[in-house]
Amino acid sequence: MLELQGSFFVETAFSVDTALQKMESSEFDVVVSDYMMPVKSGLDFLKELRENGNDVPFILFTGQGREEVAIKALNLGADRYVNKIGKPETVFGEL
Repeated sequence: MLELQGSFFVETAFSVDTALQKMESSEFDVVVSDYMMPVKSGLDFLKELRENGNDVPFILFTGQGREEVAIKALNLGADRYVNKIGKPETVFGEL
């Protein structure tokens, strides 16, 4: 969806470990992560990045609309929290 809306190049990973492997060999302008993923959550991903000194902008993009998830994400160093529930045009426009 993002690639259709502009000059974005999107690299995907379906787990935190795969994303971390990709980040070892490539540089990224921003990380957009879901909250619920297999084995590790988006919060685990963010925590691991920040503990390793990686300050890449991080957006938690999730359907978990709970305030405590947003607060934890921001406290761990997330730059944004975007709820993906809603009309795709609105949600991806905000993203």
